[in-house]
Amino acid sequence: MSAECTQRTHLWRSGRSRSLTLQAGFSLLLLLLLAYIVDRGSNLELDVGFLDQQAGFAISHSWLVDFDSNDGRVAAYLIAVSNTVRIVFVGIVLATIIGVIAGVARLSDNWLVSRLATLYVEIVRNTPLLVQIVFFCMILVVPIVW
Repeated sequence: MSAECTQRTHLWRSGRSRSLTLQAGFSLLLLLLLAYIVDRGSNLELDVGFLDQQAGFAISHSWLVDFDSNDGRVAAYLIAVSNTVRIVFVGIVLATIIGVIAGVARLSDNWLVSRLATLYVEIVRNTPLLVQIVFFCMILVVPIVW
């Protein structure tokens, strides 16, 4: 009896049996998770009927169309896409202009202009975009609101 108990103890202490047990347990867990996801996904109603419903919210910047909260959600989606395209276009134009000015200023023979442009480029390049957005929002937008 003592030898059998020692045999079991060694079986659980061996790396291979422990590894196989962990792999089997993890595989069982993944199969249960997959079965849960399939069960939940089979009960979903995946239709686009909600797009015909009234939007129920207003969009303040509607460009070519006068949007009302009684309009459908498809109209709201199209206005959101047009607003996004406008913002991207303005951003590309401004980034191109600022980039060309900074590039030409860095190549300038004037020591001060070249150093200021280098400082600007290094600050903008080494600062995360979210920090820049918050910074410029605090400088440009908050004083206007207050």
